[in-house]
Amino acid sequence: MIPAETFGPLRSATYRQFFIGQLTSAFGDGMVTVALAFAVLDVTGSTAALGWVLATRSGVTIAALLLGGVVADRFSQRPVMVAADVLRFASQGVLAALLFTGSAHLWQILVLYAIHGGCSGFFYPAVTGLAPQLVPRSQLQQANALRWAADAAGGVVGPAAAGVVLAAASPAWAIAGDSVTFAVSAVALALLSLPPTIRPDEAPLLRQLVEGWQAFSSRSWLWIANIQAAATNALLGAPFFVAGPVIAREHLGGAAQWGLIIAAGGVGELAGGVAALRLRPRRPMFVAALLFAGFAIPGALLALALPAWLVAAAYLAASAGGIAGNVYWETTIQARVPAELLSRVTAYDWFSSLVAQPAGFAVAGILVADAGATRGLAIMIAAGAAVCFVIPFLAPVRRLEALPGGAAGLRP
Repeated sequence: MIPAETFGPLRSATYRQFFIGQLTSAFGDGMVTVALAFAVLDVTGSTAALGWVLATRSGVTIAALLLGGVVADRFSQRPVMVAADVLRFASQGVLAALLFTGSAHLWQILVLYAIHGGCSGFFYPAVTGLAPQLVPRSQLQQANALRWAADAAGGVVGPAAAGVVLAAASPAWAIAGDSVTFAVSAVALALLSLPPTIRPDEAPLLRQLVEGWQAFSSRSWLWIANIQAAATNALLGAPFFVAGPVIAREHLGGAAQWGLIIAAGGVGELAGGVAALRLRPRRPMFVAALLFAGFAIPGALLALALPAWLVAAAYLAASAGGIAGNVYWETTIQARVPAELLSRVTAYDWFSSLVAQPAGFAVAGILVADAGATRGLAIMIAAGAAVCFVIPFLAPVRRLEALPGGAAGLRP
């Protein structure tokens, strides 16, 4: 039997309202992962154009993170999140209208997804900073786990729903549906009943940015762990998704086998979120770092062109560990960083984790083209493993212990 406190945050009407909004938005995001590709291909007929759209969204998200963290700490998290959702509702709605009328062009999609990416860059640091306002400190891990599980559930159900929509209609309908989910999230956030917060005197924006950097860089356990996060995203994750479809086509039996592997990852993410509701490691950052290193295993199996079911099983386990690791990582930051600095530190955390990812995609593409998919993937996985299996055992990461009872702490 699962203890009642496992789902303690859902007993709060405020958290339930937040959770429903995030679950709805995650469902829309899941639909767009499928619908956007077909929309861009319908408009342009070019896979290169799809790459430009995805790169634009990712690049602008990364560029906006640091400013997003400062703004969230300066003006409070909720209005930043509401504004981000409203703008994403509008940008997706405009894109859907352009697609419905047959008047969409690539430059319009690029502009709209630049807006989308910028809003995401403001949203991510704010949502981490909002969580301590929604639940008691003792329930932070469960609250984070539920949010990550909702995101994973959207990644499983959303693509399936998009497949049904695309079979019966056009990508415009799925993108329009995503627009509506952002509106639901914005309304849920706007109506939250939150305790009053006291903001410190407003320092100049540049000084606040510097304060955020000082708070981030003074915590050795955090910036060292971020070296591993960057390596995981750039050297383990990026080449997996670049070489994977090619290996599936050449060695594993085609697109259906790649779909099996990706679907297994979605199921694993959901399982990881559920597991993190109950499992509380004594050394959360050490465990998180080990779990992230686990992404080398499905990559290695794929580079060896082993059967798709084996790669899928390994990717399921790695994805479960990745989501659980995210929960432990985020909860540790929330417990050890003062509330007035939390969004800024989270912004540096996101930035450090993601900044190398575009380069990882680019290098993976070059290696796959020059050395072949299996060899190119093997080279990058080996480099990533060399970093990712060392970082967890460095003292600042290995020795950091969870604070008792989920209490807040101001220690570095």
